[in-house]
Amino acid sequence: MGEEGHETATRVYATVTYILFGMIYTVLQIPYGSLASVVTTDASERNKLSVFRSIGAALGSIPVLLIASFAYAKRLDEAGNVVMGENGKAITDMQYAPVIKGVIVMAIVSMLMLLVSFKLNKERVKTKPQPKEKGAAVKAVKQLFANRAFLSISLTALLLLAGQMFTQSFYTYLFDDYFHANWMNLASQACTYSPMLVMMFLLPSMARRIGKKEVCAWGVAAAAVANLILFFLRGMDPSVLMWIFLALCFVSGCGLTTVVMQLWAMATDAIDDIEVSTGSRDDGTAYSVFNFFRKLGQVLAAICVNGALLGMHYRYEKGAVQTLDNLKKMYDLATLIPAVMFALMALILFVYYPLSRSKVEELQVLKEKRLKESYEKKIIDI
Repeated sequence: MGEEGHETATRVYATVTYILFGMIYTVLQIPYGSLASVVTTDASERNKLSVFRSIGAALGSIPVLLIASFAYAKRLDEAGNVVMGENGKAITDMQYAPVIKGVIVMAIVSMLMLLVSFKLNKERVKTKPQPKEKGAAVKAVKQLFANRAFLSISLTALLLLAGQMFTQSFYTYLFDDYFHANWMNLASQACTYSPMLVMMFLLPSMARRIGKKEVCAWGVAAAAVANLILFFLRGMDPSVLMWIFLALCFVSGCGLTTVVMQLWAMATDAIDDIEVSTGSRDDGTAYSVFNFFRKLGQVLAAICVNGALLGMHYRYEKGAVQTLDNLKKMYDLATLIPAVMFALMALILFVYYPLSRSKVEELQVLKEKRLKESYEKKIIDI
């Protein structure tokens, strides 16, 4: 098989396995996401579950970043000399063997941790099987889209994932071509996720005193402002700007951490709101739709990244030198697109999301009343 045939086979293999992985991950993610609803009925405890879930996800991303960062080697010519690009830097290529080995190790560890999670988790709210009405799934979806809390938190999740994935992907090009500092990739990730180490202790009490909606809305507003400031700092000397960029990445990370850590608790609140309002609850359908919005966020991020690169006629050849116009556009888009996404999140949470701290307290009382009624009617076991 020729080189072109190998490339085609590789692309087909990558496409098929990625789709299979996505389907299997979805099968796992939906029941895993709905665990908080059956582990506890207390809003404060769900806050803590949401916080520690996000911390686990952040810790799980560290091996991925390390593998991706250290899996490159300098390209050598036939004489064994390092191949240099137009930009005067050595051209590097990904080494697939360490990546595959790393993925295998991570897969085994993940499987063991899932088994431990399965053994140690206890469902305290057990719903007894009920006869399904015809058209129940369609009815459940309609109820989800008719609920302001669920729709707004789903849109927030979409924009959050889109903003995170856009910056993670687009920053790779920005740091390499604009700042000429690949090390900023790891540094920016550290600035984005390190606030979790502090917020994991502060956020549950802040959410309890101030409210999840209020804390998250102000947090993403701060993230939007940080990115907007970066946009207006364009034109500064990159050697100076890089330090300001990382500092404001930290500010943005502090703001986003509020939503990252509270997102799943807010989704559960929205599902509770539907149950209290309509008398019906379908966690499986709710988390399926919620995860669909998150998937749309991934799609939006991919469209934004590829659209931005295509629109500026980015040169994809390794070691290529970008035009000055390209570099200006790259910086503008790297700061302005996240600023817009995070500002939209803040607007949704401030204006449209209805579950303020007082509303959640009312919801908790109504939910407990409904749980008591369901228990007395032997619909659930607690």
